[in-house]
Amino acid sequence: MKVDELLKVTINQLTNMFMLSDEEKSVILNYSKYYFDQTVECLVKSKNKYYVNVLEDGINPYHANSYCVFLYWMSRFFSENNRKDIADKIYYLNKQLNSVDLYHEVKLPDIWLCDHPLGSVIGRGTFGSKFFFLQGCSVGNNHGLYPSLGDNVRMFLNSTIIGNCKIGNNVVVAASTLIKDQDVPDNVIVFGHSPNLIFKPNTIEDTIWK
Repeated sequence: MKVDELLKVTINQLTNMFMLSDEEKSVILNYSKYYFDQTVECLVKSKNKYYVNVLEDGINPYHANSYCVFLYWMSRFFSENNRKDIADKIYYLNKQLNSVDLYHEVKLPDIWLCDHPLGSVIGRGTFGSKFFFLQGCSVGNNHGLYPSLGDNVRMFLNSTIIGNCKIGNNVVVAASTLIKDQDVPDNVIVFGHSPNLIFKPNTIEDTIWK
């Protein structure tokens, strides 16, 4: 859907759940170009077949992954522009519809994607470009310390990165891996649970990014 049609769906959802005021509706419409364009910029970098025609067709609110990305960028825009009241409602709508916790004060990179993100909690940390996660993933703090992720970090299902970690570039975090207060070098697949992580050369084909 193009931006006008998409926002009819989103505003109806927000109004039904959170009773948007007329002023809030007006603000959401007036700034739609910014967060719509940011979402498209994310999606066009993907090899995913569902995003091939996003420049021509727009964003599908009935495709959960792309709508999840859109709602994050929408909430992030209003968070950065001193409308936390609106940002909170959009964040909670995303949580309700997609069962994912992407708080608007968490600064994801300009290019990121998710696939089947149910049950994921992506908390505070530093994220490099081309971050990707699947279902059941967690990023967050341990004793007030947060991880730093390099470029092209891919988290597979039920993987976790918490605490004082520095994750290198071009890293695949294998399913059910727990990284806690431990660094990971560039160009590896990482398995297991900290402090007994296993590193192997990353030879997995990148099927996510163009």
